[in-house]
Amino acid sequence: MVKFSYEFKLNVVLEYLQGYGSTYLCKKYNIVNNSTVLLWINMYKAYGLKGLIVRNYGKAYSGEYKIKVLNWMHTHHKSYPETALQFNISASSTIFTWQRRMETKGIRSLYNKRGRPKMKKTKSIINAHQKALAKKYMVKYHYEKIKIENNNSSQFVCVNKLIHQLKNFSKIYILKIIEYPRSLYYYNLKKATLSLNKYGIEKQIKTILNPCHESMD
Repeated sequence: MVKFSYEFKLNVVLEYLQGYGSTYLCKKYNIVNNSTVLLWINMYKAYGLKGLIVRNYGKAYSGEYKIKVLNWMHTHHKSYPETALQFNISASSTIFTWQRRMETKGIRSLYNKRGRPKMKKTKSIINAHQKALAKKYMVKYHYEKIKIENNNSSQFVCVNKLIHQLKNFSKIYILKIIEYPRSLYYYNLKKATLSLNKYGIEKQIKTILNPCHESMD
């Protein structure tokens, strides 16, 4: 990945402020991504000249910090550039890499080798605080993903799918993390059950209690 110097970024920012568009500047200076220029502009506006200094170059972020950043991004529905701006991370692609690594290799991959416990301590990979943060992020991440995939469904349906998707998490814990009242969940569950028609009632109950059941038939 190309690393741009402080002087180079400052020059691009100054030209942008003089009225030149980001697309023009990308072509002029052979910058591949338009969002890169916009990130520099936002960093400059938010932090001034110090926002253009690449002081995080080569910095090794802790696994806990990476999870914190990803959790904030999904909780606030922010883009990679916006998240980079929030945490003053020089390249939004860094956050994208963390996200992809977590999705394909799991949370443990967010911890660098130096910060990982030895194989003998695999069962205690993350300390109590880190583990709690990781679990919380996983629940929120899957919940947001389900809501996007089922944007026409009610909140109750999404919550119910989340509960059955994360079978290793307790129902009470999930409801607490996504801030969905337990009383409301059981009320809607009872209401949905009572509203079922007599025809095919057994199959429909299984569908409500286990969203995956219907697709397996």
